[in-house]
Amino acid sequence: MSSQPSIASISFEQHASGLGIGVSQPRISWRFAANNDTVPNWEQTAYTLEISRNSHPPESHHVQSSGSVLVPWPSQALQSREAARVRVRAYGQASADPTEWSEWTPVECGLLKREDWTATAITSPIKQAEGPLRPLRFRKTFNVSTRVMRKARLYITSLGVFQAYINGVAVGDHCMAPGWTSYKHRLNYEVFDVASLLNANGSNIIAVEVAEGWYATRLGFHGGRRFLYGDEMALFAQLEIDTDTEKKTIITDSTWKCHHSALITSEIYDGEVFDAREEQEGWTQSSFTDESSWD
Repeated sequence: MSSQPSIASISFEQHASGLGIGVSQPRISWRFAANNDTVPNWEQTAYTLEISRNSHPPESHHVQSSGSVLVPWPSQALQSREAARVRVRAYGQASADPTEWSEWTPVECGLLKREDWTATAITSPIKQAEGPLRPLRFRKTFNVSTRVMRKARLYITSLGVFQAYINGVAVGDHCMAPGWTSYKHRLNYEVFDVASLLNANGSNIIAVEVAEGWYATRLGFHGGRRFLYGDEMALFAQLEIDTDTEKKTIITDSTWKCHHSALITSEIYDGEVFDAREEQEGWTQSSFTDESSWD
């Protein structure tokens, strides 16, 4: 007996994870999976989307359409930080049963408005006279006291490229974040779920290393010029923590500490120079206390 195909995955705006979507009405896509028992030449003629928001009963939206790529968001617009779950089933020929429901897939908006940001850009108090610029390190200690960690999101970007750490553990799995952009027009930011990296009771530290990246380094496609966009690296971060007892926001401001990196240079075309004598072991951890040389 032939069967319907199954829905293998759902995505939003072709985003890798659905966390930190930058639009309030993300378009939805899904893929089908088939096997030897699937109905031959099956084609979608309609679909039903269910959207679960907050604690309300799921909304159901039935649409007559063969589309399954970037279909319109059928519900009210999401707000900054708002999360929802989506599932879908599809219909083929008029006489056939629909597919099974897909798994529920989460989607969550990032910070959609300028006023959602309370962080400020920070840099070293000492401006470097010329390039290549030596990478910078930043750190901030803070306390959390809770029994239930409901949610923790790190919204972060830089003028340059960054690597963030929370309690000594690297945040994210990629290098040279947030990637290249046209800095005179926009600044991309990353969103990370960091609840599992935080100590629910006690001291925590967020530490970030920032290098030139495309922002200030020598760029071959501009004749080897430096400082095409700017001549000072900066960090811009906002850590929002939601617990059973409080909401806490850690932002980049003048209370952070800054120090030059053990990396002497870090350039896209010319590689890196690392001086092990300059390394400060444990600088990404809360147990590090030797901040006498930090600004």
